[in-house]
Amino acid sequence: MKDFVFFMKENYSELPLFTAQKNFEDWNAEWKKFYTPILVSDRLEIIPEWLKESREMSLANKVYIYPGMGFGTGTHETTYLCLSLFDKIYDDLKASTECLDFGCGSGILGIAALKTKKMPTLFCDIDKSALDNCVQNIVLNFEGENIEGSKLVIRDRFIPSKKFDLVFIDADKENYQNYYELILPKMNQGGVILSDNVLWSGKVLEPIKDNDRSTRALMTYNEHLKNDPRVETVLLPIRDGLTVSRVL
Repeated sequence: MKDFVFFMKENYSELPLFTAQKNFEDWNAEWKKFYTPILVSDRLEIIPEWLKESREMSLANKVYIYPGMGFGTGTHETTYLCLSLFDKIYDDLKASTECLDFGCGSGILGIAALKTKKMPTLFCDIDKSALDNCVQNIVLNFEGENIEGSKLVIRDRFIPSKKFDLVFIDADKENYQNYYELILPKMNQGGVILSDNVLWSGKVLEPIKDNDRSTRALMTYNEHLKNDPRVETVLLPIRDGLTVSRVL
């Protein structure tokens, strides 16, 4: 700290400089204060790992999440919306049918499907650190249990071989349409594809910058879903936007 103050005074003497002593804080404990249990419905609850024991009396299915390098804690509006929609179509989904969590991050969505509906789930992500976090959360939720049929795969090695009834897509936006076309032939009739972030914080409604390939790709993808006769699609305009596509 002293070296930094000396450097600033020597090189930027014209700038006002103030220093203050801050009491020590346990930052590992501080950031945890921002996460609390999320009640999706009477049968589904998202619980931070360090609050696991405090929610033991809850009757809901509990998905425990340790937020590491993988995105997905349930606090983001569209992640919550994905969980809520999953809960709404819960009774329409058959147990033991297949789920794909594409761009799984922390694994929160796939874990919810696997834990509440016993759906064998394929977790896929481009980021190894996200898959590591996903493994951490799978162990947290299923340690000692048989989850045969579920697996993880890095995106470069993803080759869909099974038929899916439920798919979550939250991956790199520039390739949404490519992923959709790769997955759609492997969907069962009546299967549901949930595509996250399709409004991109409203950017799809604004003039597109020349170098903004993600927004341009999402606009193309949204138009493609709207006109694709193989599915019926509804777009939910909440926060980043979510499309629900049912395979005909």
